[in-house]
Amino acid sequence: MTHSRPLNIGQNFAFIYSAIQKISAITLSILGFFVICTTIFCIYYFGSPLLIADQWDNLFYIGFLHGDVPFLDLFNQHNEHRIFFPRLVFLLDAALDSEKNLINFTFNILIQLGIIWILFIFYRHLMKNRLWLTAMLGLSAILLFSLDQRENFLWGFQVQFLGVTAAAMAAFMFYSMASLRRIGSAPAVMLNILAFSMAVIACFSMANGILGAALLLPLSIIQRRRWYETLIATFCFAVLAFLYFHNFHPISYHTPYSYSLKHPLKYIEYLSEYIGNITESINIHPSKIQNKHILPISVGMIGICLSVGMTYHCLRWFYGNPWRTALLASVWFIVGTAALTTMGRMLFGLEQAASGRYLSPTSAFWCCQICYWSTLYRMNGHARFANRIALIIGLPLLAILLAAALIGHVRGWQESRTKFGDYDLAEDALLSDVNTPEALQFIYPFPKQITERAFHLRQAHLNIFADATNRLLGKSLPDALPLAPASTCTGHIDSIQKASTTLPDNNLAVEGWAWDNDARRSPRRLFLTDADNKVIGYASGNRFRPDVPEVIHFNARTNTGWAGYVHATLGQQIKAYALLKNGHVCPLNPS
Repeated sequence: MTHSRPLNIGQNFAFIYSAIQKISAITLSILGFFVICTTIFCIYYFGSPLLIADQWDNLFYIGFLHGDVPFLDLFNQHNEHRIFFPRLVFLLDAALDSEKNLINFTFNILIQLGIIWILFIFYRHLMKNRLWLTAMLGLSAILLFSLDQRENFLWGFQVQFLGVTAAAMAAFMFYSMASLRRIGSAPAVMLNILAFSMAVIACFSMANGILGAALLLPLSIIQRRRWYETLIATFCFAVLAFLYFHNFHPISYHTPYSYSLKHPLKYIEYLSEYIGNITESINIHPSKIQNKHILPISVGMIGICLSVGMTYHCLRWFYGNPWRTALLASVWFIVGTAALTTMGRMLFGLEQAASGRYLSPTSAFWCCQICYWSTLYRMNGHARFANRIALIIGLPLLAILLAAALIGHVRGWQESRTKFGDYDLAEDALLSDVNTPEALQFIYPFPKQITERAFHLRQAHLNIFADATNRLLGKSLPDALPLAPASTCTGHIDSIQKASTTLPDNNLAVEGWAWDNDARRSPRRLFLTDADNKVIGYASGNRFRPDVPEVIHFNARTNTGWAGYVHATLGQQIKAYALLKNGHVCPLNPS
């Protein structure tokens, strides 16, 4: 009788490792594709053309299209930043899409896809195992497209938050590519030009972008470039620094830089929170607010230690593999970004460090960390034991990052849906010229400035006023749009009340429900008119009303509610019309 030879420990581990690779590659690639698709769908479904936050404070550039603003004014400061290249994107959006954010949203998606492409280039040159490459790219896609950073995806003004990191990483990648080409060859020259061009884009996208040009200096030394190439990098950095800081004025409301020196422990705490903010969605102690920062701070400290370890490993012989030094530069660019942000934002509290806007650079940070350390792993050779220990330690950290990104993705979807309703109210208030602070506070903290700038947008037919149906205030609705039979839709006005205690009595808030019987959906847009069918207000549908199907006893969804604003007095007759899918308007039951 023959007996099968039992597998030794090494063979068992190799079998388990192979199974992990296959399962990870399939699972993470599917999850990555799912996260990308759902994020794009979220932008399509919940993305609003409405200007949000700093967009209201940065509309002067539109005058450039009419020759009213000199070209050099596009370099003017916005807070501490010079956002010349983002303003070019905003101008493109204004010229091609009437400032409705479609171009801005498209750039947000393309920029994140660009970072995935950069990571793919790194992985391709550092890792031969295609299964691990697929798995790690899938994980990178999850981190980079998680809706936990929904602000950067759904605010048209956030191109620079995403773009500055991508531009800096591209600069390091192209510069490292040039180091691998023959000195003076056409490909090397072209790659160097691309690298410095990306550094310029980073510099004039956000304030931290100047670090991109600064890091090309040590990169040229580490990669043992010729002395004149290092001199060129130094000259380019000096020119960019001069152009950036020429006529620069400091921001008064930032934390004084001396505060960091006086409170070093608070500085380290805030910096660690920033680096680890990607794990903020995992709340270990939901009942203890003071403890919810424990995990992000701990993970952030691990990230800082990994960055130091990466530096030692990469430079221990004062020379680094060009691909690894590019990853090293990318990591320290983001650490430098966090360090500068901490100096100016410490007094704003740890909640500021956990803001969704800051999750985009830290997501890229962790993607670079994963790329660097995972490509060092080997199953054979003298370091097998050390590699296995690293795997045992690294897998829990990867699991935490993955869980945080997925939990944050779900949370981001829910928050996007909630904010979408808030933005609808603000849009209806502007379209109806009922400037209630309660609605406008959702998009900008200074309602008076919104009112003044919305007037110019209305005159120029930009943003929400670009669509002809959004410019019917004061006009006869039957003269503008064809009427549909009343049987086409169902609905009612449920409540009419004062819009705000700070506004005159002729500013009213109106709510109700509506259903398009033919399209079997809730109308997206409603018009509110007086007795003579003159448009006196706007409303938006698709709001949650679970009571309607139960009370009315017909097969409708629970999103049949609508809300809006009108210029009318209490007791005045108000009629509501639903805009149908075919462009006709259908009258609802009178109030």
